[in-house]
Amino acid sequence: MQIRGSGQVSSDSNEVQEDTNDSSDPLTTYPQQAKYKEESSDLTDSISGLYRLLDLCNDDDSNVDKIIISKEYLKKLCNDMVPSSFKSISEINYTELNSISFRLIGCYGNRNLIAKLLLNKNIIDQQLYDSFTSSVSIDDTNKPSLRPGIYLLIMKANLGLLIYWPEIGCYENVPNISSQIKRNMINLHRYLTKLTDHQMCFMSDKDLEDFDLNLENPDNNSDEDDEPQCEFEVKKRQEKEEFKIDNGFKVNLSHKIKTEINNQMEDDVPLYPLIVESTTNQSFVTRQLIKETLHSNNITSYVSAEQFPIDLKTKLQDRYLHIDRVEMDINALELFVIHGLKMEELLIPLHDALSAARMRIKMRTDQAISEDIKIIQQVASIKLRAFESHFDKYIMHDNDLSQTNISDFERIRKRYPGIETQIEEKIKINSKKWRKMKKRYNLTCIVIEDKLHEAEENDDEKKKSIKTFYKMFTDDETNLEKLFDKYTPEAQQSKSRWNAIIGVFKISNITRAKRMANEKPDEEFIQELVKFKLFEGYNDIKEKIINNFIKEYHRWKKDDLPNNFHEILLNIRNIQLEDKLKREYEEEKKIIEKNMFEKICNEIETKYKDGSMRLNVLSVKKQYMYFTIEYDIEEPQPNQLQITFYETSLKEEGLHVQENESYVPYPILRSNMNQYGISFRIDPQEYDIKKISQFDNHKFLLILYNKKMRRIEIFFDTAQQMAQNFKSYSTIKSFKILNTDENFIIAINEPKGLLAIYNTKEVKLDIFSFYDNRSRLYARNANIQLLQWYNNIIPNIKYFLFIKDTEELCFVENSGRARIFNLVNLQFRPAVCNFPRNLVNVLSSTDGSCIMAFAKEKPDEFNSIISTDNIEQRDYNNDIKEINRVYVYFSKNFVSDGKVIDLPLNFKSLEFLQISCINNRQTHLISLDLQNGRLNSLLVKITLEQAQFRFQKCMQKKSLAFQRTKLNDLVNVYKLMFEKYPIDSCIDPKQNRPLSLKIVLDIEDNNIEDYGEKFNEYITGMFDNLKYYTNKPTSMLKKFSASVITFKELDVEDTNFQKKFSSEYQLGEWIIQLC
Repeated sequence: MQIRGSGQVSSDSNEVQEDTNDSSDPLTTYPQQAKYKEESSDLTDSISGLYRLLDLCNDDDSNVDKIIISKEYLKKLCNDMVPSSFKSISEINYTELNSISFRLIGCYGNRNLIAKLLLNKNIIDQQLYDSFTSSVSIDDTNKPSLRPGIYLLIMKANLGLLIYWPEIGCYENVPNISSQIKRNMINLHRYLTKLTDHQMCFMSDKDLEDFDLNLENPDNNSDEDDEPQCEFEVKKRQEKEEFKIDNGFKVNLSHKIKTEINNQMEDDVPLYPLIVESTTNQSFVTRQLIKETLHSNNITSYVSAEQFPIDLKTKLQDRYLHIDRVEMDINALELFVIHGLKMEELLIPLHDALSAARMRIKMRTDQAISEDIKIIQQVASIKLRAFESHFDKYIMHDNDLSQTNISDFERIRKRYPGIETQIEEKIKINSKKWRKMKKRYNLTCIVIEDKLHEAEENDDEKKKSIKTFYKMFTDDETNLEKLFDKYTPEAQQSKSRWNAIIGVFKISNITRAKRMANEKPDEEFIQELVKFKLFEGYNDIKEKIINNFIKEYHRWKKDDLPNNFHEILLNIRNIQLEDKLKREYEEEKKIIEKNMFEKICNEIETKYKDGSMRLNVLSVKKQYMYFTIEYDIEEPQPNQLQITFYETSLKEEGLHVQENESYVPYPILRSNMNQYGISFRIDPQEYDIKKISQFDNHKFLLILYNKKMRRIEIFFDTAQQMAQNFKSYSTIKSFKILNTDENFIIAINEPKGLLAIYNTKEVKLDIFSFYDNRSRLYARNANIQLLQWYNNIIPNIKYFLFIKDTEELCFVENSGRARIFNLVNLQFRPAVCNFPRNLVNVLSSTDGSCIMAFAKEKPDEFNSIISTDNIEQRDYNNDIKEINRVYVYFSKNFVSDGKVIDLPLNFKSLEFLQISCINNRQTHLISLDLQNGRLNSLLVKITLEQAQFRFQKCMQKKSLAFQRTKLNDLVNVYKLMFEKYPIDSCIDPKQNRPLSLKIVLDIEDNNIEDYGEKFNEYITGMFDNLKYYTNKPTSMLKKFSASVITFKELDVEDTNFQKKFSSEYQLGEWIIQLC
């Protein structure tokens, strides 16, 4: 939870978290209890001012109960006190809530008495009281009830009761009560004491009767009293533990690996090899310093047109330029030259060569089209002459038409389909004057024919009509209606009554003339004109009329026809030829661009040849006014630390260890594609290796310290996947990141999936744990303060390790003093063990049965105990200057008189030692023989204490977990709670507030003072026993106070009672404690 500047708090979860010494989560009841809670009819909403704060919720995955914050009622409480103060569980306005202060008293114990208190204070009525006090079992799912949990009852504006409503039978000690209910009792009481300093325990007369006030007082346990408590127990006769070593395996390493393991230190970078810590795998790591080299890094620049040359100039500093011939093309090169280099002159030869190629193609195209146009023009002339032939002798024809082959005509028809139709369409006379003349001629014919019909055979009238025809046709009048009127006597002489009839006649003839002009083709019209019988004998008039038409035809032929033909010629395209020439041009263009591309690249690289590193241009793309440029840029890569993982596997005959524990297997190095070892590199200026471990799934846990970022980076993967991660040269993806300074040491417990980080400067401990599927690493215990365990003096911790397969850590000081810390109760063992001062290494056996301290000593420092029958190993020469010894301390009885064993002379590299188990059968001490280039081991045989069992009558010294009889847990819950949780806060000493207990007895007050003394004696003895069995710091318990009052005398609303027996809280700060 993080407090925001605005006075609000962000919470990651509404689930309460607590540490527990049970394997299951303390905040979690068995399925029947969960069913009871889920389906019971809840009474919370029936009581005004009652809010459920902490609730029990069954976890389906673990089938245990978890204690969770009731988000619904917490929201209701906050918004009832201060409107809109609660928006979400992660957004609570604690500042506004702090304006509310109130006194608070904790309540627990007999459910009926708590309900009776509420009834007496008129908080509930008789009906609700009956529901509270009715017997509700686990299977009663329909009766109204109050779910177990912790509730806040607001009695007055400044007074509240924090009620722990217990599960049925939780204070009883009967066989059918689940251990989960007992755990829930302890965990919920923990929160009751965390949220209140004063508690009231309600006990009925029956509860008091079942309470044994002599249980915790050893003075009252007389011999007579002991007799009934005597029991027969199974007694075991102890046999001594054994720790023996024998020769193990030897794996010869290649010359290359031998060279690697003999690396020690270079440029202040440690290069010595490491045996990987693992209880199940046998692996080792070598380190090699790779001197400074150039490293090519792929980068992309996204710049504007203005930024392009500036960005390029920056990247070219101390670099020569190279154009990638494979990735780049001519278009990208042009963009680079124009916008990046600003050297457009380099492209002039390219553009000139391409222009010349285009010109050649155009000339060939134009030449071919020109020849086709001549033929098309000849076709048009032929069709035009055919049209003119209709004028007969009145038009003279040219005879200079050149001869054209029929094959040329056929070629044109195929190449230009529809060209003849287009020509025929274009040689149609589209002159407006021609059309008007046709209309006038047709109208004149209509008028004159009527006159001739009236004149019949009268030659004079016919002659007169022909003259009239000519005059009417050549009349200047352009309006056909007026023209009609002018040459129609009837229209001129008609009276008014004939006007309408004449008008209809006139319009009809004009319309008829127009229709004839539009419908009759020019060819047919000309033929009729030339052969018109009316003009027989009047050739002069006929010739004049025909010449008028011929004159307009010649004008059209001269002025309009060329434009018509031009429209055809404009659309003349030889598609096939164009496609062919286009393909030829593209091929020529490719050749030109290829040659010029290489030439331009050479010119650029010649100009920008200075520099010790290379800038390789891969691509240039333009989007609007921005450019995307991809480079391979060489950069100086500092010294790199190459890490190589070597893993081993057993030969098939190595499986005989399952049948014969004395059989020594011989591991072999695992290969990948005939290559031994998997390597990757890190920057030694940036990273320090802090720990390497391997889990049973063959995944390595690599812990690096990033010196630049001041943080721990954890990687968890197979060697191959880890190598790919580091070789990507992009952002390296870590498994988890922890921000801290460099003052820390790390311990790993693979069997338990635990990781411990000890801060040597702040003397604090943080524990992390893997989820079951090893997919995530979460903080299990954070900020465990240990300074008080060292008399507030910072210890010099030299070795820090897990006792494998347990939840205990061993702290070894530089002086050799060793202590064991338990992560369950967060306490150090009282026993202290003194290891040799000249320690080289400290290891735990794979099963956690013993701790081995390795030391190098002179022969006369200690009487050697040789654990082998080898005479050569037993008879030391006087020339021996140093002996390698192992001091074995069994963790069960952690005392200083450990077993001392001399190691073989050829087993020297104690610094590299790790202990591992092969096939879960054999335990081996594994090291590296640097001189001979071997991975070797010693077979370790650990024999734990053996026992022969017999029955023995004894006084039972019961452990704390079973010192509960009858209803003593009403008070013993404090002892059980402090047994499980720390008594004095090691994180924040300010939280060490003394507790006060008021025992409320529903009895007459005659003997109340006697009960007060007896309960105080009982509680004192209870805490003395607690201190004796746990050896915990118990300074806070010295201020624990207890008193007794009758239920009848109890008045929680009394002002004096509140001052003495309640504490005042600010609501916002109190809710923070809750969350």
